[in-house]
Amino acid sequence: MKLAIVIILLAFLNLSLVVTFYLLKLSHIRHCPWILVNIKGQGWVLGSYDFTAWSKQRFMQFRGIPYAEAPSGPKRFKAPVPKRPWTSFFDATKYGRSCPALRSIPQPLGKGDLEDCLNLCVYTKKEFFSPVVDDLYGVIPKEPLALMKDFKQPISVLTGFTKHDGSFAVAIHYDEVHKTQLNVSDMRVQEFAEGLVNIINNQVRLSENVSKLLFSPQLLSSHNHKMAIPAYIDLASIEFMKYPVLLFAHHLLEKGLAPVYLYTLDYEGQHTRFGYGFSTEHYPFNGGVHHSDDNLYLFSTHSLNKRDTKVSQNMVELWTSFAITGIPKLHCGPKIVSMQDDLGPYISINQKIIIKSNVSKELTVATKDPCKHKLIRSNKRFLNFKSPKCF
Repeated sequence: MKLAIVIILLAFLNLSLVVTFYLLKLSHIRHCPWILVNIKGQGWVLGSYDFTAWSKQRFMQFRGIPYAEAPSGPKRFKAPVPKRPWTSFFDATKYGRSCPALRSIPQPLGKGDLEDCLNLCVYTKKEFFSPVVDDLYGVIPKEPLALMKDFKQPISVLTGFTKHDGSFAVAIHYDEVHKTQLNVSDMRVQEFAEGLVNIINNQVRLSENVSKLLFSPQLLSSHNHKMAIPAYIDLASIEFMKYPVLLFAHHLLEKGLAPVYLYTLDYEGQHTRFGYGFSTEHYPFNGGVHHSDDNLYLFSTHSLNKRDTKVSQNMVELWTSFAITGIPKLHCGPKIVSMQDDLGPYISINQKIIIKSNVSKELTVATKDPCKHKLIRSNKRFLNFKSPKCF
């Protein structure tokens, strides 16, 4: 209550010294949730304390700290402009604005400058550091593509994808077709699949080969979109996620500088990021093990049940051991092996961690899954018309 009164006074009287003294005094109390830090040349930042989910280690968090002015108006396409110092204190107890993205996904844009989204979060246990880069070349000295070509540092890599990583793209394409197609009952499976592929127009040869792998000629010429849902998801997963990741791993293996560890998340838990918080009720399909579902188990975004917690503990152990040593390890589980060639070995993350040897099987994982019917919502029509009977 006292803190609220002080902040109200600050808003009207700019009593920054009062708030600073009050909060610094409180920050020495063990259970105080707030902390103030002075960023040199920038101003005071109000953060908060929290605790890790399992070990209950106390840490400090500062959310949405701006590191540059909004790149809008005359500042667009120019070198970044340092953020002007704030006069009282910056409230870093809540997240900053996200950058606008994916126009086909409706977003509550709110008020203010939509491009004022250059902010970051800081999480630390002991030491503070500034989010402001002191000079223009303090992050990357060259263009990213040039750095990738010239890269010669022996740094291990852990990369991967989720089982149904492309279901988000199927959802985007579904919404676009639903808005623009006048006579959807005339659209064949091949037309929908080609539209999905054309989102990325530089992979035609790959797409033709993959289409033959996923769709039978009878299915391609039919209107049975529900039957084609697993193939749509496999197609989008390959085009948007799996092929780029495997190509990236291939180039790293060619360089041979350091181990490359590849994983696939096959576990479908209680929660999903399908729809990214927006309604998915109108889709005639589920998201499966959706793009970025791995974040559900690496960060404390949701309360996890017992099964999900076990998967989360295994993943956190893999990721933290890799971050510390460059080698992912499990205390209770198989020895993690780096890739020896383009097919593997690779890490399959499910209720148990398994090492598999042929990653090409992940390209048809939805189509050949005996439980693929779970991806189909039987109570929803595809594009507002009844699907024909299965052939």
